[in-house]
Amino acid sequence: MRNVSEILQETRESKNISVEEVSKNLKIKKTFIIALEKGEYDKLPSQSTTKGFIKIYAKYLGINTENIIAMFRRECKVVEGHQMKHKKNSVKIPFVLHSKTFFTILTIIIILGIIIVYGIHEYSIYKTPPMLKILSPSKDSISTYNSNITIKGQTQIGNNITINGAGISNLNTSGYFSVNVGLQYGMNKILITAKNQIGIINQKIIDVDYLNEQAVLQKQADTFSITIKAIYTPTFVEAQSQNSTLYKGIINTNSSIKVTGVSSIIINTGEIQNIEIYYNSKSYIMNGNGLGIILIKYNNGAITISKN
Repeated sequence: MRNVSEILQETRESKNISVEEVSKNLKIKKTFIIALEKGEYDKLPSQSTTKGFIKIYAKYLGINTENIIAMFRRECKVVEGHQMKHKKNSVKIPFVLHSKTFFTILTIIIILGIIIVYGIHEYSIYKTPPMLKILSPSKDSISTYNSNITIKGQTQIGNNITINGAGISNLNTSGYFSVNVGLQYGMNKILITAKNQIGIINQKIIDVDYLNEQAVLQKQADTFSITIKAIYTPTFVEAQSQNSTLYKGIINTNSSIKVTGVSSIIINTGEIQNIEIYYNSKSYIMNGNGLGIILIKYNNGAITISKN
């Protein structure tokens, strides 16, 4: 049984029409006419274009267009069914897997990826504050009776370490350091700084309270407490000790406050006759009128009171 391509070619030849004439009259490329007559439909732009060319060509040759288009559809179904069977029985390897260009591009991508990751890693190392661990003391704020303290810590090799601005050079191969720092009486702030090669720093601050043991013991020995009571009317009272204000305000009638001082307590009041002082459950009532200053001195568990 003849197919579409054979019918087209035989009809053209029977009418002594050349391929060139067909191409010129139908405005279809000569290569497309040849492909139609050889049944090489894969050389044409698309199936719908092929069907259109066949219809135009058949009409030009005087062939029934409906019949030849129907034949073309049947041929296409047979071809498609044959191709589907082959697809089921074979596994095609993508073209890119056989291409040297693919492997070259893949290699370049991998190399660029490694370079980018390495660059990000190095940048993060330099931009991140250098490691600084304080191993001793373990707290940021401590008190001590010793005149010096040992600071122990760790950083990375290559970093510069300073304590209160003074550089240290006794880092061991693991980055550990140990430095004795002298203290002054009172609160000492110790600033430990680690600086890397591009100037990024990390800092730790330790507050050390250097206590004078004798002064602390003396202060504790001289500490005493009294209770101040308003007897008749609300009374203004200001109590001070060691230049510190212990209380300042109104004490209501029959109300009292308790204050604790060191060595002595000075009481200023607007109504001295309304003041009653208690110490160790003993009551001291003040005599006088109007403004008054009361001086209470403490010595070895006893107090003495004087007025001005």
